[in-house]
Amino acid sequence: YCAGLHEPRVLDSFIEVALLKANSLERVLAEGFKVAQRGLIFPHGGLQLTPGVVHTLLHCRIAVGRSFGAESSEVKTASQRCPPGQSPVPAGFDSFRLLDARLPAADEESSSVSRDYYFEYALFRSEAALPTALLACDLRAIPIPRALTMGGEPGAGSSVALADEPIDQALTYWDSEWRVPVSLSDKMVGSHAAGEGASHPLVPICEAARLALGRPTAEPAAVQEYRRCLDAHLATLDGEARTVRENAAQVEGELGRAVERALADLRALAGGKLAAIESEQAEALRQQAAL
Repeated sequence: YCAGLHEPRVLDSFIEVALLKANSLERVLAEGFKVAQRGLIFPHGGLQLTPGVVHTLLHCRIAVGRSFGAESSEVKTASQRCPPGQSPVPAGFDSFRLLDARLPAADEESSSVSRDYYFEYALFRSEAALPTALLACDLRAIPIPRALTMGGEPGAGSSVALADEPIDQALTYWDSEWRVPVSLSDKMVGSHAAGEGASHPLVPICEAARLALGRPTAEPAAVQEYRRCLDAHLATLDGEARTVRENAAQVEGELGRAVERALADLRALAGGKLAAIESEQAEALRQQAAL
Protein backbone atom coordinates (compact mmCIF):
# COMPACT_ATOMS: atom_id res chain seq x y z
CA TYR A 1 0.00 0.00 0.00
CA CYS A 2 2.80 2.43 0.87
CA ALA A 3 4.28 2.06 -2.63
CA GLY A 4 1.24 3.85 -4.06
CA LEU A 5 1.40 6.88 -1.74
CA HIS A 6 2.06 10.32 -3.22
CA GLU A 7 4.62 10.88 -0.44
CA PRO A 8 6.34 8.12 1.61
CA ARG A 9 5.14 9.31 5.01
CA VAL A 10 4.31 6.74 7.72
CA LEU A 11 3.71 7.85 11.33
CA ASP A 12 3.19 6.29 14.77
CA SER A 13 -0.19 6.43 16.48
CA PHE A 14 -1.21 5.30 19.97
CA ILE A 15 -4.91 4.63 20.59
CA GLU A 16 -6.52 3.87 23.93
CA VAL A 17 -8.32 0.54 23.60
CA ALA A 18 -11.10 1.85 25.87
CA LEU A 19 -11.95 4.46 23.20
CA LEU A 20 -12.35 1.94 20.37
CA LYS A 21 -15.99 1.75 19.26
CA ALA A 22 -17.05 -0.24 16.18
CA ASN A 23 -13.43 -1.35 15.78
CA SER A 24 -13.16 -3.48 18.91
CA LEU A 25 -9.75 -4.80 19.89
CA GLU A 26 -10.74 -8.39 19.02
CA ARG A 27 -12.00 -7.32 15.59
CA VAL A 28 -8.90 -5.23 14.83
CA LEU A 29 -6.52 -8.04 15.81
CA ALA A 30 -8.49 -10.61 13.79
CA GLU A 31 -9.59 -8.63 10.70
CA GLY A 32 -7.94 -5.22 10.80
CA PHE A 33 -9.73 -1.89 10.96
CA LYS A 34 -13.17 -1.33 9.46
CA VAL A 35 -13.48 2.02 7.67
CA ALA A 36 -16.41 4.16 8.81
CA GLN A 37 -18.15 6.72 6.60
CA ARG A 38 -16.05 9.62 7.92
CA GLY A 39 -12.88 7.54 7.80
CA LEU A 40 -10.53 6.24 10.46
CA ILE A 41 -9.32 8.99 12.81
CA PHE A 42 -5.81 8.42 14.20
CA PRO A 43 -3.93 10.73 16.63
CA HIS A 44 -0.23 11.45 16.32
CA GLY A 45 2.01 13.35 18.72
CA GLY A 46 1.22 14.27 22.32
CA LEU A 47 -0.50 11.64 24.48
CA GLN A 48 -2.57 12.64 27.52
CA LEU A 49 -3.01 9.79 30.03
CA THR A 50 -4.87 10.00 33.31
CA PRO A 51 -2.54 9.19 36.25
CA GLY A 52 -3.35 6.52 38.80
CA VAL A 53 -4.78 3.91 36.41
CA VAL A 54 -3.59 1.30 33.90
CA HIS A 55 -3.99 2.32 30.26
CA THR A 56 -4.10 -0.22 27.43
CA LEU A 57 -2.74 1.30 24.22
CA LEU A 58 -2.75 -0.01 20.67
CA HIS A 59 0.30 1.09 18.71
CA CYS A 60 -0.28 1.47 14.97
CA ARG A 61 1.76 2.51 11.97
CA ILE A 62 -0.39 4.81 9.81
CA ALA A 63 0.43 5.54 6.17
CA VAL A 64 -0.74 9.16 5.84
CA GLY A 65 1.26 9.93 2.67
CA ARG A 66 0.49 13.40 1.38
CA SER A 67 -2.17 14.94 3.63
CA PHE A 68 -4.80 17.52 2.70
CA GLY A 69 -5.56 19.96 5.53
CA ALA A 70 -9.25 20.42 6.30
CA GLU A 71 -11.61 21.13 9.19
CA SER A 72 -13.54 18.21 10.71
CA SER A 73 -16.82 19.61 9.38
CA GLU A 74 -15.37 19.79 5.86
CA VAL A 75 -14.20 16.18 6.05
CA LYS A 76 -17.65 15.11 7.27
CA THR A 77 -19.39 16.96 4.43
CA ALA A 78 -17.00 15.52 1.82
CA SER A 79 -17.57 12.00 3.21
CA GLN A 80 -21.36 12.38 3.05
CA ARG A 81 -21.24 13.58 -0.57
CA CYS A 82 -18.81 10.87 -1.68
CA PRO A 83 -20.33 7.77 -3.39
CA PRO A 84 -20.05 4.54 -1.36
CA GLY A 85 -16.77 2.73 -1.82
CA GLN A 86 -14.89 5.84 -2.97
CA SER A 87 -12.50 8.09 -1.05
CA PRO A 88 -13.40 11.76 -0.47
CA VAL A 89 -9.71 12.71 -0.32
CA PRO A 90 -8.87 15.16 -3.18
CA ALA A 91 -6.85 13.87 -6.12
CA GLY A 92 -3.12 13.98 -5.50
CA PHE A 93 -3.51 13.37 -1.73
CA ASP A 94 -3.69 10.25 0.44
CA SER A 95 -5.37 11.41 3.66
CA PHE A 96 -6.92 14.34 5.52
CA ARG A 97 -5.15 16.20 8.34
CA LEU A 98 -7.73 17.70 10.69
CA LEU A 99 -6.80 21.34 11.20
CA ASP A 100 -9.05 21.75 14.26
CA ALA A 101 -7.63 18.75 16.16
CA ARG A 102 -6.84 19.46 19.81
CA LEU A 103 -5.20 17.23 22.42
CA PRO A 104 -7.89 16.18 24.92
CA ALA A 105 -7.04 16.70 28.57
CA ALA A 106 -9.10 16.41 31.71
CA ASP A 107 -7.18 19.19 33.44
CA GLU A 108 -5.38 21.51 31.02
CA GLU A 109 -3.79 23.61 33.78
CA SER A 110 -2.09 20.64 35.46
CA SER A 111 -1.20 18.82 32.23
CA SER A 112 2.54 18.63 31.56
CA VAL A 113 2.09 17.31 28.01
CA SER A 114 3.00 19.72 25.22
CA ARG A 115 -0.15 20.58 23.25
CA ASP A 116 1.77 22.03 20.30
CA TYR A 117 2.77 18.75 18.67
CA TYR A 118 -0.56 16.96 18.24
CA PHE A 119 -2.29 16.03 14.98
CA GLU A 120 -5.17 13.88 13.81
CA TYR A 121 -5.44 12.16 10.43
CA ALA A 122 -8.48 10.73 8.63
CA LEU A 123 -7.73 7.61 6.57
CA PHE A 124 -10.17 5.93 4.19
CA ARG A 125 -8.37 2.68 3.45
CA SER A 126 -8.08 -0.12 5.99
CA GLU A 127 -4.69 -1.02 4.51
CA ALA A 128 -3.35 2.37 5.65
CA ALA A 129 -3.38 1.36 9.34
CA LEU A 130 -1.24 -1.49 10.65
CA PRO A 131 -1.58 -2.54 14.34
CA THR A 132 1.88 -3.51 15.61
CA ALA A 133 1.79 -3.79 19.41
CA LEU A 134 -0.53 -3.87 22.42
CA LEU A 135 0.92 -1.93 25.35
CA ALA A 136 -0.04 -1.67 29.03
CA CYS A 137 0.95 1.62 30.66
CA ASP A 138 0.68 1.37 34.45
CA LEU A 139 0.50 4.85 35.98
CA ARG A 140 -0.39 3.68 39.46
CA ALA A 141 2.00 4.80 42.22
CA ILE A 142 4.39 2.21 43.65
CA PRO A 143 3.56 1.48 47.33
CA ILE A 144 6.33 1.82 49.93
CA PRO A 145 7.03 -1.43 51.82
CA ARG A 146 5.89 -1.25 55.43
CA ALA A 147 9.32 -2.10 56.81
CA LEU A 148 12.83 -2.39 55.36
CA THR A 149 15.83 -4.09 56.94
CA MET A 150 19.29 -2.61 56.68
CA GLY A 151 19.98 -4.95 53.71
CA GLY A 152 16.98 -3.67 51.81
CA GLU A 153 14.81 -6.78 52.37
CA PRO A 154 11.36 -6.48 53.98
CA GLY A 155 11.36 -7.38 57.64
CA ALA A 156 8.93 -7.14 60.49
CA GLY A 157 11.58 -6.16 63.05
CA SER A 158 13.16 -3.36 61.09
CA SER A 159 13.66 -0.04 62.77
CA VAL A 160 12.65 1.72 59.54
CA ALA A 161 8.86 1.56 59.45
CA LEU A 162 7.11 3.10 56.48
CA ALA A 163 3.41 3.46 55.71
CA ASP A 164 1.85 1.73 52.70
CA GLU A 165 1.32 4.85 50.63
CA PRO A 166 2.34 5.90 47.09
CA ILE A 167 5.71 7.52 46.50
CA ASP A 168 6.02 10.56 44.30
CA GLN A 169 7.09 9.34 40.85
CA ALA A 170 7.67 12.78 39.37
CA LEU A 171 11.04 12.94 37.61
CA THR A 172 12.80 15.49 39.81
CA TYR A 173 16.48 14.45 39.56
CA TRP A 174 19.01 13.70 36.82
CA ASP A 175 21.66 10.97 36.93
CA SER A 176 24.56 12.42 34.94
CA GLU A 177 26.41 9.08 34.77
CA TRP A 178 23.60 6.93 33.42
CA ARG A 179 22.00 10.00 31.81
CA VAL A 180 18.50 9.12 32.98
CA PRO A 181 15.84 11.02 34.97
CA VAL A 182 15.23 9.82 38.52
CA SER A 183 12.15 10.09 40.73
CA LEU A 184 11.81 9.98 44.50
CA SER A 185 10.46 6.47 44.09
CA ASP A 186 13.63 5.46 42.23
CA LYS A 187 15.77 6.86 45.08
CA MET A 188 13.87 5.10 47.84
CA VAL A 189 12.84 1.69 46.46
CA GLY A 190 13.88 1.65 42.80
CA SER A 191 16.94 1.74 40.59
CA HIS A 192 18.87 4.20 42.80
CA ALA A 193 18.00 2.75 46.22
CA ALA A 194 20.91 0.30 46.28
CA GLY A 195 23.81 -0.93 44.18
CA GLU A 196 25.71 1.17 41.68
CA GLY A 197 22.85 3.63 41.12
CA ALA A 198 22.83 4.60 44.81
CA SER A 199 26.34 6.04 44.50
CA HIS A 200 25.62 8.22 41.48
CA PRO A 201 25.43 11.97 42.09
CA LEU A 202 22.00 13.43 41.39
CA VAL A 203 21.17 17.03 40.46
CA PRO A 204 17.76 18.67 40.20
CA ILE A 205 16.41 17.99 36.74
CA CYS A 206 15.69 21.69 36.11
CA GLU A 207 19.34 22.51 36.79
CA ALA A 208 20.49 19.65 34.53
CA ALA A 209 18.22 20.91 31.76
CA ARG A 210 19.54 24.46 32.16
CA LEU A 211 23.13 23.25 31.92
CA ALA A 212 22.36 21.02 28.94
CA LEU A 213 20.64 23.85 27.05
CA GLY A 214 23.73 25.96 27.58
CA ARG A 215 25.84 23.38 25.71
CA PRO A 216 24.65 23.15 22.12
CA THR A 217 25.08 19.70 20.63
CA ALA A 218 25.70 18.95 16.97
CA GLU A 219 22.82 17.41 15.07
CA PRO A 220 23.43 14.14 13.22
CA ALA A 221 24.21 14.58 9.53
CA ALA A 222 20.97 12.89 8.52
CA VAL A 223 18.93 15.32 10.63
CA GLN A 224 20.80 18.30 9.20
CA GLU A 225 20.21 17.06 5.66
CA TYR A 226 16.50 16.48 6.32
CA ARG A 227 16.23 19.92 7.90
CA ARG A 228 17.79 21.46 4.77
CA CYS A 229 15.36 19.51 2.59
CA LEU A 230 12.42 20.77 4.63
CA ASP A 231 13.69 24.36 4.45
CA ALA A 232 14.08 24.06 0.67
CA HIS A 233 10.61 22.51 0.34
CA LEU A 234 9.04 25.26 2.45
CA ALA A 235 10.82 27.91 0.35
CA THR A 236 9.46 26.25 -2.82
CA LEU A 237 5.93 26.17 -1.40
CA ASP A 238 6.20 29.84 -0.36
CA GLY A 239 7.27 30.73 -3.91
CA GLU A 240 4.40 28.73 -5.42
CA ALA A 241 1.88 30.36 -3.07
CA ARG A 242 3.26 33.81 -3.93
CA THR A 243 2.99 33.04 -7.66
CA VAL A 244 -0.62 31.86 -7.26
CA ARG A 245 -1.55 35.03 -5.39
CA GLU A 246 0.13 37.23 -8.03
CA ASN A 247 -1.58 35.36 -10.88
CA ALA A 248 -4.93 35.55 -9.11
CA ALA A 249 -4.53 39.30 -8.58
CA GLN A 250 -3.54 39.76 -12.25
CA VAL A 251 -6.49 37.72 -13.53
CA GLU A 252 -8.84 39.52 -11.13
CA GLY A 253 -7.64 42.88 -12.51
CA GLU A 254 -8.07 41.73 -16.12
CA LEU A 255 -11.55 40.39 -15.36
CA GLY A 256 -12.44 43.69 -13.69
CA ARG A 257 -11.31 45.70 -16.72
CA ALA A 258 -13.15 43.30 -19.06
CA VAL A 259 -16.33 43.71 -17.00
CA GLU A 260 -15.99 47.50 -17.12
CA ARG A 261 -15.59 47.42 -20.92
CA ALA A 262 -18.58 45.10 -21.26
CA LEU A 263 -20.69 47.37 -19.06
CA ALA A 264 -19.65 50.40 -21.09
CA ASP A 265 -20.62 48.63 -24.35
CA LEU A 266 -23.91 47.56 -22.78
CA ARG A 267 -24.69 51.09 -21.67
CA ALA A 268 -23.86 52.45 -25.15
CA LEU A 269 -25.99 49.83 -26.87
CA ALA A 270 -28.89 50.32 -24.46
CA GLY A 271 -28.58 54.13 -24.84
CA GLY A 272 -28.81 53.88 -28.65
CA LYS A 273 -31.85 51.60 -28.47
CA LEU A 274 -33.56 53.87 -25.93
CA ALA A 275 -32.87 56.96 -28.10
CA ALA A 276 -34.51 55.30 -31.11
CA ILE A 277 -37.52 54.25 -29.04
CA GLU A 278 -37.90 57.71 -27.53
CA SER A 279 -37.72 59.25 -31.03
CA GLU A 280 -40.52 56.99 -32.27
CA GLN A 281 -42.56 57.78 -29.16
CA ALA A 282 -42.17 61.50 -29.77
CA GLU A 283 -43.27 61.13 -33.44
CA ALA A 284 -46.27 59.02 -32.43
CA LEU A 285 -47.27 61.62 -29.83
CA ARG A 286 -46.93 64.41 -32.43
CA GLN A 287 -49.18 62.54 -34.86
CA GLN A 288 -51.68 61.85 -32.10
CA ALA A 289 -51.81 65.55 -31.23
CA ALA A 290 -52.37 66.46 -34.87
CA LEU A 291 -55.53 64.34 -35.13
